[in-house]
Amino acid sequence: MSSKLPTVAIIGQANVGKSSLFNRLTRTRTAIVAREAGTTRDNVVGKVSYKRRASSPEKAAISAPPPALEAVKRSRGADVSAERSRSISSGDASEKSTPAQERGAGAAYLSDDVREAATADLYFEAKGEVITFDGFLRVYGGGKDEILPKLHTGDTLETHDITARQTFARPPARYTEGSLVKKLEDLGIGRPSTYATIIDTVQTRGYVEKGDSEGQPRDVIVLSYNGEEVSRGVVQEKTGSTRGKLIPTPSGELIADFLTDHFTQIVDYDFTANVETEFDKIAAADLAKSAMLHGFYTPFHKLIEQSGDIDRSKVGANREVGIDPKSGKPILARFGRFGPMLQLGATDDEDKPRFAPLPKGAKIETVTLEQALEMFKLPRVVGQTEDGQDIKANIGRFGPYIQVGKLFVSIKPEDPHTITPEKARELYAAKLQAEAEKNIADFGDGVKVLNGRFGPYITDGTKNAKIPKDTDPKTITHEQALELLKAAPAKPARRGRTSTKSSKSPRKSSRAKK
Repeated sequence: MSSKLPTVAIIGQANVGKSSLFNRLTRTRTAIVAREAGTTRDNVVGKVSYKRRASSPEKAAISAPPPALEAVKRSRGADVSAERSRSISSGDASEKSTPAQERGAGAAYLSDDVREAATADLYFEAKGEVITFDGFLRVYGGGKDEILPKLHTGDTLETHDITARQTFARPPARYTEGSLVKKLEDLGIGRPSTYATIIDTVQTRGYVEKGDSEGQPRDVIVLSYNGEEVSRGVVQEKTGSTRGKLIPTPSGELIADFLTDHFTQIVDYDFTANVETEFDKIAAADLAKSAMLHGFYTPFHKLIEQSGDIDRSKVGANREVGIDPKSGKPILARFGRFGPMLQLGATDDEDKPRFAPLPKGAKIETVTLEQALEMFKLPRVVGQTEDGQDIKANIGRFGPYIQVGKLFVSIKPEDPHTITPEKARELYAAKLQAEAEKNIADFGDGVKVLNGRFGPYITDGTKNAKIPKDTDPKTITHEQALELLKAAPAKPARRGRTSTKSSKSPRKSSRAKK
């Protein structure tokens, strides 16, 4: 050849990967790659180019051998032949090379990793952790003395076993209470004293709820190579577990979408974090309160004014599920005051429409007509009490319940569609017993001695009075109860719930009477 570069011949046994190696080195598909021996009958010639490396510009002419040649030298420590590598890639464990074939492979004695190294350098790293302070681990005997393996640059890595495990694409992990606190810390939102309040608020208002699903099992394929053959196995893993995760409710999703569409500045993480930082500056007397409020409220007021033009009827999805076969009225899935619900009949009909909650796990976009019809079977008469009162089962704002007269009893986790009369009477009797234990004394004029959440107390419906610790609640007389109520402070009014009715007076004419 006219080129000054050296000429290298690839020699080896049949079907050991000479053509594959040639195509990889030359970055072409000149040599024919096939399972039959002797496929590439003629001599194939190609050029191999590589970049020389030198420790200094002066020694640029004297560089190390190319990665491909260096990989050939180091491949013997890997103890994996080209024939074996081909067997692994094809998934056929029956095709294994013999020691004789491996010894006769010559320059073609290469693994898949080695052939990859012909065009790219390989870097091996050892990752791990070193415990500098054992902390609570000292109580349990501490951790391992050596977590990282003792490796040095230039060490030869030998292949003992290779494991390939099937993986699946996963959505981003949902927040737990702990991970949400960590995220708030990273974003600079809230303070340690407010984290618990924030998490409690989003759950109390029904924006998120804790999941309780254990997930579903699925099969995972595992391929193992022990230096001789490839074995295939199937193991199971759980996927889709939501236990302890914060799952957004339809109400939370609707509110999040609404704020994102119309109040982008308010839901911006940086905006919230900056407000928190300004609060800290105000506390440290580094920022005037009036200046902070002016900078915050001026753009916020503009957003409020712009929101007046938003059509509230278009907020949230409204969908017609189908037609009720009995009444012929449409069944709508829509968003109501307390979240998603089902509506039987139109709002402008003469008859008042009926309402029902969505089935558990269903959404406005996915609920079916069969599911909706099942929900409108409620309330359901389960049976009668011992004194002949009807027991009705239904689903309310706070979950499933049974009703006897004006008494409501929660039946979680029972299903109102399938609860038996025996179970309903049992829950009703337990509720009556709890109510009886709650009422210690009833004097008949509205004054009662009750067992409350924080202990016994006296009430007349408007005021509550504590009972002295050295007094037995069962021994309190009517006169003593009245005295304690008289001495008790007035019950504070609930903020945001009071309204004063102003008496309307005839409007005075602005014109002066003549």
